[in-house]
Amino acid sequence: MSVPKESEAFARIVRWLEAHAPRTRASLLPRPPPVELGALASELQCELPEGIARLYASCGGQGPESPAGLFRGYRMMPLHGVDGLETAWPQMLDALEAGAEWATKDRYAFAKDFGGSYLCVDMGSEGGGPGRIIGIEDGETTVLAKDMETFLEQIASELESGKLAIDDTIEELQSFEVVFDAARPRAPGDAVTHSVFTQLGIDAKVESIEAHASPFDENVPRHGFYVRMIARDANVKVAAVRLEDDRRRRFGTSGHGSGGGKPGVYVFAASAKDPIPPGSRLYVTLQQSRRV
Repeated sequence: MSVPKESEAFARIVRWLEAHAPRTRASLLPRPPPVELGALASELQCELPEGIARLYASCGGQGPESPAGLFRGYRMMPLHGVDGLETAWPQMLDALEAGAEWATKDRYAFAKDFGGSYLCVDMGSEGGGPGRIIGIEDGETTVLAKDMETFLEQIASELESGKLAIDDTIEELQSFEVVFDAARPRAPGDAVTHSVFTQLGIDAKVESIEAHASPFDENVPRHGFYVRMIARDANVKVAAVRLEDDRRRRFGTSGHGSGGGKPGVYVFAASAKDPIPPGSRLYVTLQQSRRV
């Protein structure tokens, strides 16, 4: 593969980080040699998108201890590992096989927020042409830029103008995983107990799906559940949510939010069509942090 030039816009982002977010700057990994990118594409039997090559000609992603996401809260993924490109790209194909409406064989993730949302280079021919940058959040897709360099220029300009800031003074202390049986029937008002909730001082109860439905929703969820969690410690947050079937494939709709001005946050697993299949699990990662 040809060697792409380093991105001038990414260099602007790095300069901003050096002045304002040194811990995030330190999380950036060295750019990989082109042969490593080529080997990854060969391993996954795909053609490397120009936007991915352009981005990784400037940086190898963010390390696992990065205190903040580089792209509006999204962390740039490294090439390898459980949170890397070599894992995310096959997961997209698994989601496509499982029937997820947001998944296609032409979408290549390069950043994630650990809440089930991704930034991707979309090489499909519809919606603006190949190479555009899209966001996938709660099963909905949004076009963010026509290509990678335009996207990076947007981030650089927002940082330089003060429209966007990266706060890397938050230090993660500990992560906890709670697993819900996603197919189990639950009634609104039911208490949800877990040893992690006891340890972190969280009160959790089931809320009705109807209470979270929007009048603008075309496909109102009929199956699943919402659980609201109220923690006594404001430094506890939901860091990630994922819904998987009994073969560990992502499917359906899941996520988290606050909503309605109520205290705490909620997590959910929902399906507008078929019941959630037996053996499915909703994985929720809770994070406890402090300001340094």
